[in-house]
Amino acid sequence: MILAELLLLPLVLAACLLGPGLFFVRRLRWNPADTLLASVVASLMFLYLLTLSFFWVDATKFCWVIAILFGILTWLSWRDLRKLLRNRHARRIAGATGIIWLGTVLLLAMIRHYSGGGWSGDWLEHFQRSTFFLAPDLNYRFLGQYMLTERPPMMNLICSQYLALFSADFQVYQLTAALLNALPILPCCLFACSISRNRRSAIAWLILLMACSPMFMQNITYVWTKSFAAFFALSGLWFYLRGWKKRDPIRLVFAFLTLAAGCLVHYYIVPWAALIFGHYLFFVFRPARFKELAAICLACALLWTTWFGWAIDHYGLHGTFASNLTVTNRLASATGPLPVKISEDVADTVVPFFLRKVPYDDFQQDDRLGFVRDLAFSLYQTNAIFAFGSLGATCLIIATLKRIIPITPFWLIFLPLSALLTIATVPQVQVWGSAHLSLQPHVQLGLAMLAGAASRLGRPFKAAILSGCAIDFLMGILLQVHLENRVFQIVNLANGNPTIPPSPVRLSQAAQFNFFIKQFYALKFVGDNFADFAPMIQGILCVMVLWLMLRAWKASRLAA
Repeated sequence: MILAELLLLPLVLAACLLGPGLFFVRRLRWNPADTLLASVVASLMFLYLLTLSFFWVDATKFCWVIAILFGILTWLSWRDLRKLLRNRHARRIAGATGIIWLGTVLLLAMIRHYSGGGWSGDWLEHFQRSTFFLAPDLNYRFLGQYMLTERPPMMNLICSQYLALFSADFQVYQLTAALLNALPILPCCLFACSISRNRRSAIAWLILLMACSPMFMQNITYVWTKSFAAFFALSGLWFYLRGWKKRDPIRLVFAFLTLAAGCLVHYYIVPWAALIFGHYLFFVFRPARFKELAAICLACALLWTTWFGWAIDHYGLHGTFASNLTVTNRLASATGPLPVKISEDVADTVVPFFLRKVPYDDFQQDDRLGFVRDLAFSLYQTNAIFAFGSLGATCLIIATLKRIIPITPFWLIFLPLSALLTIATVPQVQVWGSAHLSLQPHVQLGLAMLAGAASRLGRPFKAAILSGCAIDFLMGILLQVHLENRVFQIVNLANGNPTIPPSPVRLSQAAQFNFFIKQFYALKFVGDNFADFAPMIQGILCVMVLWLMLRAWKASRLAA
């Protein structure tokens, strides 16, 4: 039964992402690519509002009403959807999303526990937060310590709709959250094509770079909310730049509404959105400015009120805002002057750990391959340079110096300042670096720009990108899921405490903890259904990446 649900879920999610939003934006005279992206954004915001409304009135058991409504809206916009997908560019963007979704499903089919670096527990917390909205207990503490108001709820509410529609099983949540986390490919396609002379080549290179990006794929499969928040951050930025260029007030209002939604997914989007709003206030001038500004403020305030108004009513001002992890943990961990701590965090994020003193003892384990994986994992996930891949940052700098990637005053100010502010909002000191907590939109945007520039780089640089993708896939993705495919034997000590006895395949303490809580809550992962097919799935992943490499190279030759 659960396998049937997992097969049906991507189809239902795809229909819910396209049809309902298109019903609302189809009258806008936007190009097909913008319309496609706006449809997905509008569908997600509409689903959030409906699910939250049902939660308010304790009617989550009637979630099928939302499904029927979405089905009706999709049927009413069916002709517009067919017309939209007749456009070749829109089809390519949708196809790119489909390829990333396929890769995501294959990776999930390998994962039987979460591990890598010191990451642990977040995946379970967000599953608990999603199931909370099915049977709420306002005093419940997630993982035994976090209150509901310590994190924004948008992604958890959306996932709860599919848990209610199918079954409240972790596998349903795992697949739903992973597919949502893959959505940044949509705005990245638009950014890549905006600087490329050949859209087909740009999208082909983008699919390859994203599919071989350890940071992107890990933050898809490790089912928390940061990649989904990056989708709203990049989409909001895209609509803002388009609205600014075209002097389109509807695009500008929609851009800030999208950014406001991103803040309801994860709070690290707040500095990103605040900088864009600051640019709008000080650098965008036109006759109907005050009406436009009033519309922006009203739309964002109404969206935020849906959550913060309810939270204040049930938890009070102190329970809503003073419990925020960014505020409480940052202040608690700041043993010295705050600017000094922020500068240390920036240095730790930029300077690779092998050039600094870090606690390698955290990664001690019986398996040497696991130790190598944890080092590679930490390099790809926490460092601002290697987050682009082993050679991605170098190729990106070269493309910029060659002026293939245009650098305007906006980018020169926005990118470094937004990176600084998002690192400053990381709740706790991260000795290994905090790129995974703060710089995901920056990394995804950088990969999009590199994809758009790839077809105009010389053969040696294209070969370097391909080589980097091969290294990143082997060291950051294939090795990762190969080790996450392991399961361990748990035995009880004389005092009754569980432990994993020493063995050649035992991994780090963080990996053991993740496996402990999986067993304690009797959870089953998607990968547990395909344990006997792991070698075959790894082979399919290798063939898929090789095909993407050949496809990108061929697209570049045709573009030339």
